[in-house]
Parts: sequence; structure tokens; C-alpha cells
Amino acid sequence: MRRCRWPILCFSAALVLGFSTPSPGAEKKPAPDEVVLAEMGDEKITLDDFNSFTLNLPENVQAVARAQKKDMLDSLISRRLIYQHAKSLEVIS
Repeated sequence: MRRCRWPILCFSAALVLGFSTPSPGAEKKPAPDEVVLAEMGDEKITLDDFNSFTLNLPENVQAVARAQKKDMLDSLISRRLIYQHAKSLEVIS
């Protein structure tokens, strides 16, 4: 009895091609300095800025920062806005 091997070959080829081509979501991830978390006028807060901000906090606060990222981002935004306002009032240079 002779069996048709084409379906098996086609299925095998489809598997190989399916696994060798990148999936749509597998694109290159942007660098942390390219990921913008917030914008305030011309100034942007990137993921790299956020990570630097949290790494400069005391170690016990860093754990809280990791757990409450949104609150920490809000804090960073507030600091930047205060800085911009102070600069516009020429309180700082």
C-alpha cells in the first residue's frame, strides 16, 4: 500500500518555515533611553531616566519604587515640573 507523503512534507515545511520566521511581536525592543514614559513640553522622561531616579533612592525605598512604579513616575514628573517652574521664575539657573 502506497501512502501519499505530500501532506506530511507540506506540514513539515510549514512547521520549519513557521518557526524560522520572526513573529510580529518579536521585533527588536527599543533601548531604555528611547522609551518615553512622559512628556512635559519639550522635556521627556525616558525609561532610562526613571531607572536612574529609582537607583539613586535609598535601598529600602527602591523596593517600594519597584512595587509602585506609577507613584514613583508621578513623583519624578512632579519634581521635573517644579524644576521647570523654578527655572522659568529664574529662581535657579
